[in-house]
Amino acid sequence: MFNSTDATEDANQPVPLPPDEEVRPSPPQNLSQNKGVVKAAAVLAIGNVTSRVLGLVREIVKSNLFGA
Repeated sequence: MFNSTDATEDANQPVPLPPDEEVRPSPPQNLSQNKGVVKAAAVLAIGNVTSRVLGLVREIVKSNLFGA
């Protein structure tokens, strides 16, 4: 008969893969693709910093014009 403890013991055992289905490491990624991602991230970071600086300048100008 089926025992619940047998099922948990079987579930915890590693299952060997046949030789033709072994996991092989993936080939290295294309470096130009990585450079593109880094360039895009840099553009976004520069845009974010520029936006914050311009927002600060805007608030300074408004406070000088309207008094705060």
